[in-house]
Amino acid sequence: MHFKSNVKFENYYTEIRLYFKNYLSNFNLLKYDKILVNLKICNFSKQLSVNLPTVSTSKFLHKNFSFISYLLNITITLERCFWIRLQSVFRFVSQSCQIHLLNLFDLTNNNNNLEVFEPFYRQYICSSFVQDFFKNHIEDEWVHDDCPKKFSEAIISFNEFYSSYAKSINQLYSRKFEMYSKKIKFFFMGEKNEAKNNFIVWLINLLNNPTNSLLFILFPELKIFVEKIINVRDFLGFYARFHFFFTLLVLKLNYNLPRIKYEIYILKSKQNYKIIESKFFNLLILEFRCMICIFGTTVLTEKIYVNLLFFKSYISFIRLHIPKITKCLFVDDFYDLNACTYLESLLSVEFKPIGSLKLSSESEFSKIPKCRITAINQKLIVCKRDFSKEFCVQIY
Repeated sequence: MHFKSNVKFENYYTEIRLYFKNYLSNFNLLKYDKILVNLKICNFSKQLSVNLPTVSTSKFLHKNFSFISYLLNITITLERCFWIRLQSVFRFVSQSCQIHLLNLFDLTNNNNNLEVFEPFYRQYICSSFVQDFFKNHIEDEWVHDDCPKKFSEAIISFNEFYSSYAKSINQLYSRKFEMYSKKIKFFFMGEKNEAKNNFIVWLINLLNNPTNSLLFILFPELKIFVEKIINVRDFLGFYARFHFFFTLLVLKLNYNLPRIKYEIYILKSKQNYKIIESKFFNLLILEFRCMICIFGTTVLTEKIYVNLLFFKSYISFIRLHIPKITKCLFVDDFYDLNACTYLESLLSVEFKPIGSLKLSSESEFSKIPKCRITAINQKLIVCKRDFSKEFCVQIY
């Protein structure tokens, strides 16, 4: 997958590895290897979310339900390699349904609870709301001279979409994370710096690999959250949220990988294909971006970063809402973070940072879905006709 010219995927992962190497220099982690060994020992001692399949179950699934077989195997692989548990995430977002998932993907077992898992999947992994929204909210036609106006009008549609999506994944910005923190606190207990070091080792182990590093390739803005860990004061109040957030992103990525690979396979039949020609990919990118943005309004205080997250979400929305108008875009939502310094003056967002996560009231968290774009500076969008009757959007 290529998102900028003349750069190969292998180069991206090299960049990610270098990034984490430099990131580690911010900490006194001489015992990194020892912490990692302890982490793996602790992880090994904890029960997996799902039972290991029997030979007969594996054959049945592989033959008749290949995707369920994939979900089973990737869940086991992820939980063995990293301290993440689907069970903990599922129970936290489905607090009214505290079932066990041990037989979840065993279709030979009538008590597999797959029907209970499906709503979680359709909310947090591959949103049915997002999929359904763009069945009816697509504009194929528009007048070239109305380009800036169209971008501005789309703000209303975006805000409506963003608010509804935020409400559909409300546990992402829940005020109370005690239930989730209890599931993972064993390894993150102890003195503040020790807990932070343990968390950093966990995070790097989770993300610094060829598959999960795709999150940083697609969403370099995630570095904002990784960097924030360096300066977090009330770390014990943050780590559960960050653990949940990154665990959810990793599950979301890995569970959707088969479909992403399928979309690439289909596109490869074309010459000079672009992955953004896939509607499914664009839907998934929008879903990821909005999820990241929603989490950002929970833990970030810097307006410029929140503006960046909203801007990227908005451009992803535009690509689906008015597909043809993306020809006007001089820059897309995959550009590098270094280009974001001017966004504070070009994009207005109605956003009030949450102060202390422990002391903030429920009403402050309830306002998160109400965060919205209020205006886009016209300097952001300047359309000009060229001789081919196309337009370009210049970013100043």
